[in-house]
Amino acid sequence: MKNIWLKNKLLIIIALYALIFGVAVYFVVFFLIDKIKYTSEQAQKNLIDQQIEEARLGNLPQMEKDWQDYETQKNSIEVILSSGSEISFIESIDSIAQKSGNIIDLKIGDQVDPKEIAKIKTDAKKNKGQKGLMEEIAYDNYFPMQISLRGNYQSLVDFIHLLENSHFYVNIVSIDSKKIILEDNSAKNKTNVFSPDKAQEEEKQEIILSAINALVYTQRQ
Repeated sequence: MKNIWLKNKLLIIIALYALIFGVAVYFVVFFLIDKIKYTSEQAQKNLIDQQIEEARLGNLPQMEKDWQDYETQKNSIEVILSSGSEISFIESIDSIAQKSGNIIDLKIGDQVDPKEIAKIKTDAKKNKGQKGLMEEIAYDNYFPMQISLRGNYQSLVDFIHLLENSHFYVNIVSIDSKKIILEDNSAKNKTNVFSPDKAQEEEKQEIILSAINALVYTQRQ
């Protein structure tokens, strides 16, 4: 009888150790999978950030090329925004935002007087011969535009691509982006017993807010 008890006791101990080991392995594997997933997402975001930064830094040299191209074709180009086509322009920008999956807020400034542009260019030349942004302006009449976007990394990249390839003559001057985290208040009462950390992640939504400054060229009056 004693031998039977010892044998059963040994089996119970082995089973308990196996159960504890199995649970430990499960949590370790689950933790590693989550860590790998997080690392992969961060790497993808960093790559997109790098692409946006490269596009921003490469924009000014492109403006000089656009200037040269425009000077040779300005008599035949019909893509410059003309009087009366403002509504079509705004609708086009809204359409680009929708296609790229962004929420947009558009602010358009007053057209800059050509005399004021000439004065700014003259002042820029006096600044120790340094070539400023105003010297790169390809046309005498233009107005500034600020585009506020709300979306994600990919939708920002898609918007910039569509805007630069639109039928309006627009130059992007600068891009300023920041990331915010939104929490879903409706999901706060929902808990995940097996993975509370994962439940908290699901309550949060990552949003990219971007401010794009651009110049829209217009026809001479």
